[in-house]
Amino acid sequence: MSTVLIVDDEAHLRRLLGMVLREEGYAVLEAGSVAQARARLADADAELVITDQKLGDGDGLAVLAAARELATGTPVLFLTTGTDDHEPRQMGAVGFVVRPSGTGAILSAIQSGPSRAIAATSRGTDGGPGSRSRIASA
Repeated sequence: MSTVLIVDDEAHLRRLLGMVLREEGYAVLEAGSVAQARARLADADAELVITDQKLGDGDGLAVLAAARELATGTPVLFLTTGTDDHEPRQMGAVGFVVRPSGTGAILSAIQSGPSRAIAATSRGTDGGPGSRSRIASA
């Protein structure tokens, strides 16, 4: 089973995405802050990190830096509301899902991402109307 760390300071969004990923066969770890993400990365073997760009105690770049430091080689996927992805791309982010998007768009980014670091059997990932959101890969 592949393990995904979800980092988002909005608990309801983090839990919703976690629920969907569990239904798809992933093991899920959750963190609501950069500090919690660092602790999870130090203690667990996440195979993918999904992080919000803006967090209460920092940003997705801090999560990306922590992943590089504590979990070398772990791909990081960004959830963002904008199109300013230059710095995360330079730091090695594997992809971006522009919010608002449905969980189907996020699943699609995970399952067909350029890193192919995570693989799980999909039961359908069209996600409905939200899946039409832009997905960019590094």
